[in-house]
Amino acid sequence: MADARVRVAREAVRSAEAQVRRIRDLFENGQVVRSDLLAAEVQWADFRQRLIQAEGDARTARAAFLTALGRPDSGPGVHVEGEIPRGPFPRGPLEEAVQEAIRVRPDLEALRREVDAAAARLQGSRGLYLPRLDAFSTYGLSGEDLSRGSSDYTVGLALSWDLFRPERSPAVERARAGLEMARAALREAEDRVRFQVTESWEALQSAEKRLDVAEKAVRQAREALRIVRDRYGEGLTTITELLRAETAHLQARLQALEARYAHVTGYAALLLAQGRLDDLSAFARP
Repeated sequence: MADARVRVAREAVRSAEAQVRRIRDLFENGQVVRSDLLAAEVQWADFRQRLIQAEGDARTARAAFLTALGRPDSGPGVHVEGEIPRGPFPRGPLEEAVQEAIRVRPDLEALRREVDAAAARLQGSRGLYLPRLDAFSTYGLSGEDLSRGSSDYTVGLALSWDLFRPERSPAVERARAGLEMARAALREAEDRVRFQVTESWEALQSAEKRLDVAEKAVRQAREALRIVRDRYGEGLTTITELLRAETAHLQARLQALEARYAHVTGYAALLLAQGRLDDLSAFARP
């Protein structure tokens, strides 16, 4: 994004420089007044300042990127290739996105396992109230040797039921409370996921609309600038209108970049909320 802003700012500086040359030629031929030339030079200086700021922001962004990669000492030799993806990105209905997130989010799966474990603990605590049934058997052989001995065996069942265990009731209550807490934590997490997915889905939808409007604005600003330049060259309009058109064109291009960036990060945020940010092919270099 920072590199793209630098490219736009450089193009604006080159355009402003060419504009200054044209107006200087007109001034030297006596076709415009000196104030027109000065106004164009002021705008050229303003665009150069924007370029300086954009280049500084790009250096800062590159340093932050390398720090995130764990390579802060790599220096300026590392560059990001490609452009900001244009999309379109796949996006299904909101309810489908929510259900997908609830199904695959690993944090929800971990909470569901905690609920199962709490339910098993409650079942085990309730088992303390039940009688215990044990089976046993013995087998014996007596005699001078194995071929002439007599055998005996015993098979039985032992039923025990402890009616006086005061710790059983608190154990069951603790297990029941643990199960309720686990279920409440799961419900809260599911509500949080629903909100996150809904927020990301709506933000992506808004970003798509903003991008469409911003790209139309760029086309309109480009055409308006062309018309104003022609009119100024014929002496049909003022330098003020020309400079305003130049600035509007630059602003429209920068706003379109911002909209594209919001579109890309909005889609990434939706995938993250769904627990599906494991494939970056949609963000690959166009």
